[in-house]
Amino acid sequence: MGAAFFELGLVPDLELLTDPAMVRTRTGLNIRQMEILTQADRPDRQRVLNLGLTDRAFRAKLSAFASAAGLDDPREWTRRIVIDRANWQFSFHRWPLRDARDVEAASIIVADLPLPQAGDDPQHASNPLLRNLAGQPFLVAGQQGPNQLPVTFEARPDPAGYPAWPGSPHS
Repeated sequence: MGAAFFELGLVPDLELLTDPAMVRTRTGLNIRQMEILTQADRPDRQRVLNLGLTDRAFRAKLSAFASAAGLDDPREWTRRIVIDRANWQFSFHRWPLRDARDVEAASIIVADLPLPQAGDDPQHASNPLLRNLAGQPFLVAGQQGPNQLPVTFEARPDPAGYPAWPGSPHS
């Protein structure tokens, strides 16, 4: 999938699906880098310098590639990265970006909800809806149901270790 990014005018990312949790982050970084590379008011080499690449050797190679290929048509020069094996070195996963700190994938793990299970009460056998759900959790809705449901969850990584977003109520 990442190899086909050239069709969208993005830098091909030959290892995009290596970590599915990072697809959105890497795609966003790719879009931001392409915004820099498509600034028509700057020469090709200057655009490459503005990317924030941390490896001088890579930056020099990418600059030479950009000068030779030209950056005016993103779909054309990004296509060259995919079709020519010698250009695979410019796949986005190889870009040494200073902004590309190792971002840990976030996850929220919800504990089992404290719901009754069908069949726990002998009266469930006479209920036409519950008798076919034996062993399954269920939630009573309406007037007889709970008006609150306690939920226990765990966030990874621990959000307490990160600063609040600017402008958030906790900043």
